[in-house]
Amino acid sequence: MEERIVDLQSGNHHFKMKLQLPGFVEDIIAERKGWEPHLVRELSSRMEDGGIFLDVGANIGYHSLYIAAANPAATCISFEPHPRIYHQFEENIALNGLPNIHAYCQAVGQTAGTLPFYMQDDSCYNRALSSSICYEVLQNGTSMIEVPVVPLDEALTDEQKKKVKVLKVDTQGVEYEVFAGAQRLLEIARPIVTFEHHPYASHNLADTLELLPDYRVYRIYSWFGGTKPFDEADPEMYVDELDLLCIPNELSV
Repeated sequence: MEERIVDLQSGNHHFKMKLQLPGFVEDIIAERKGWEPHLVRELSSRMEDGGIFLDVGANIGYHSLYIAAANPAATCISFEPHPRIYHQFEENIALNGLPNIHAYCQAVGQTAGTLPFYMQDDSCYNRALSSSICYEVLQNGTSMIEVPVVPLDEALTDEQKKKVKVLKVDTQGVEYEVFAGAQRLLEIARPIVTFEHHPYASHNLADTLELLPDYRVYRIYSWFGGTKPFDEADPEMYVDELDLLCIPNELSV
């Protein structure tokens, strides 16, 4: 496996990432000099000085690193349960000397405790598919470990909750549990929320969206740009993987 350090841009700022190649996420970042550019720019634009960005399912940390570099007066609180991917994320934080990222090797869910986590090893091309759900697309080289899990409502103090501006969730199918364990946070902070919905998720999309009352829901095209209102009545929209942007009714798009 090759290690490569790449220079990346975050608005008017720059940051570096140590990549382990080959790998699905790493290869794309190395080739395109970014990941989900439209989404990360949208999320970064919603941050403000003193605000908190919550990154649930941080992977190797691209979104957290981008937002921390672009918003040095904001704080990123990031969670990644895969031990080796988390270690790579830690190395990337240290590489950039970013004191405004606080990373935790934990899963996020509805209740505190532990849960089984199906972890793909380094021989798998897309290690980001690791999940607490053992779904069919998991590749060979998967092992099960127990990981600690914490609800966001317990992980953050009420003072921290008030400062949350953006919540990003990418947990390979357990987004419902993350939101169920963050109801007080969502009530207090009313943050911008973005998440990826998968057809193999633990709950259907309609049930998940019920945990985000008084939010307008948009489909966001993370790579090519653009958003459009999400039509819940369209059954086709429930089949594919979707990147969704949820905005409180009281905020503008």
